[in-house]
Amino acid sequence: MRTTRVAISEKSLPTTGWEVRRQKSYETAGGSLNDTEEDAIRHSANHTEEGESGCDKMKARTAGRVIGEAVEAEAQSRVDAVHPSLETGDAMKFCSDLGHVHGDICKPFLSALTSKVNEAADYFDAERVLVMGYSMGGFGALQLGCHEPEAYDAVVSIAGYGMGTCESTESSGAPQPKGRRVFDWYLEREIPQLADVPIVLAVHCPIDTVSSFRDVSAIVDVVSETARRSSKRCFARTVEIPAELANSDYPKKRRATASGHGYFNVSLLKDRSEEFIWEELRNQLSRSAKRQRKGWDTTEESDSSANWKREQNHNEAYDPPSKRWRWR
Repeated sequence: MRTTRVAISEKSLPTTGWEVRRQKSYETAGGSLNDTEEDAIRHSANHTEEGESGCDKMKARTAGRVIGEAVEAEAQSRVDAVHPSLETGDAMKFCSDLGHVHGDICKPFLSALTSKVNEAADYFDAERVLVMGYSMGGFGALQLGCHEPEAYDAVVSIAGYGMGTCESTESSGAPQPKGRRVFDWYLEREIPQLADVPIVLAVHCPIDTVSSFRDVSAIVDVVSETARRSSKRCFARTVEIPAELANSDYPKKRRATASGHGYFNVSLLKDRSEEFIWEELRNQLSRSAKRQRKGWDTTEESDSSANWKREQNHNEAYDPPSKRWRWR
């Protein structure tokens, strides 16, 4: 039996130019709230296959209950609805800069969005919280993980990108050398924070012409090196998607001329996402410490806060950073 819970948010997010947005929470579960071991929180624009059907897909892959937070874009374009949530600037400028974004990171919005995720995780007693996104959503997943790494057990960026790019203007359309300077700043100032997330996966195809495989590989390399230097236990990996799957979302007659950027959103890697993503992700999550219930050895605070700490992990072979976390 599938149940769906719908909630409307009346709280305005603290970013200039943003209005109150309707927000729906989709829950896909069988039975009661307490009969599952794992929850996943997904946040997205409420379009195409998102919502209930999207939760169904993830539930099947993760073998757990899934709660989806979807912001309704209403009459606004997809880019206008999603991009300003992560950065401030001209939305129309972002339309022409997909894949090599630049601007100011909108930290108040990232904090507000993470607070909403924390509220949902507390309400459903989620043991783990994942942030995962495709394309622009992969960019958002990295932004959230960098901003508040203690809130997430895993960051999964699929066909995503960072700020700026090391790609040439000819191949990416990005202004250079500005794009490279922005990317270097992003690698130095933002990406090292991801080393505090126990699991960081970047799923990407080398022939993707919309977002750069080389950029994403550099991001993962910085996370791995930061974790190594600081003795943090972070599993960071680039999952390389073979070229024959790069355009698997498109009809056969379009694949030869497509961008190499359509391999997950529709076809789930031609149903090979279990092989490339989910098996490894479940294995790594099973080795990490789990979320404790609110109120265990914590002081009483507002319900809008995430008051939790992690259980002691008895697996001596694995000592993730989350074992030491306590968020007040």
